[in-house]
Amino acid sequence: MNCEVCGEEVSGGSAFTCSYCGGVYCPGHRLPFNHACPNIAEWKRSGVTGKKVSESRTKAGQVSRTGLKDRKQLVYAAIVVLAVLAGVFLYLFRQ
Repeated sequence: MNCEVCGEEVSGGSAFTCSYCGGVYCPGHRLPFNHACPNIAEWKRSGVTGKKVSESRTKAGQVSRTGLKDRKQLVYAAIVVLAVLAGVFLYLFRQ
């Protein structure tokens, strides 16, 4: 497969298919404004910023998106929980 803008060969994880026009692009042209997407107005209305998000499907089949900010908060919360558990462990088993 080749990028439809620059012709760079893309395959596997480096190939991006635009969900608005269906074209295949390299990482540098993956966003609609980088490949002159004919449906860029739809992309702008969607509010997608181009930031990476992880998607998961709920039981109802709806897409649930978790942005990078939410992941950072989850990591910080996990670190705090581990720190508290370490403190409790050290307190209980001190000599």
